[in-house]
Amino acid sequence: MNARFSVPATAALLALLLTGCGGQGAGTGAPTSSAGTSAATSSAAAPTSAIAKPGEPWFDDVKVAESGGKVSAACQLPVDFELGKLWVAKTVAESTSTVMGKQGDFLVACEVDAKPAGNIGFLRVWTSKSTLDASKALENFMTGEKKAGKQEIRTTAAGSLAAAEVSYKLPDPINGGERFQRALAVSTPKGAVVLHLGGIDTDEHKQMLAAYVLARSSLTAKG
Repeated sequence: MNARFSVPATAALLALLLTGCGGQGAGTGAPTSSAGTSAATSSAAAPTSAIAKPGEPWFDDVKVAESGGKVSAACQLPVDFELGKLWVAKTVAESTSTVMGKQGDFLVACEVDAKPAGNIGFLRVWTSKSTLDASKALENFMTGEKKAGKQEIRTTAAGSLAAAEVSYKLPDPINGGERFQRALAVSTPKGAVVLHLGGIDTDEHKQMLAAYVLARSSLTAKG
């Protein structure tokens, strides 16, 4: 992560990213070495489906993060998935979610903070009552990303569910240039769900991918 903050206006943005919603600190993934490589590795029992297909940005060498429990222990959602070790999930109150703003028809329902694991960013879970299929739900969500650059949308599988996934870039107001973002949508009987992986910059985003792949590979709809 580039630690230079030469523009005063960026200080407020950094404070927001570090604080998160409801006063919770930001964080984004497994501990990393000085080379920026994720220290979280896949166990012998890790599902092979968690390794992405060749050609997906930064997925080729990503191993599945070690599990630290289920998101359902903290957040009541239409889905459940495994959290990266040391990642901390917290329900986002409706009042706070509304302040954060809508993404299409979606509101934030849960934030998974990995600050204790050594990174800056969140895996956020957005929910909607929409009955749209995964691809249409993702398109709906992306209408809220007004500054998104070129979008790479693909159909995929998330655990046992059909899914649609997008990788894209947003302007990086701290370091300049752009930073990568990623979102995954699924449809459930209780509505559509989007998992969104951000990060204060692209390096942080890349370091968080091991936990994101774990969440994606273990995703299930709740009855």
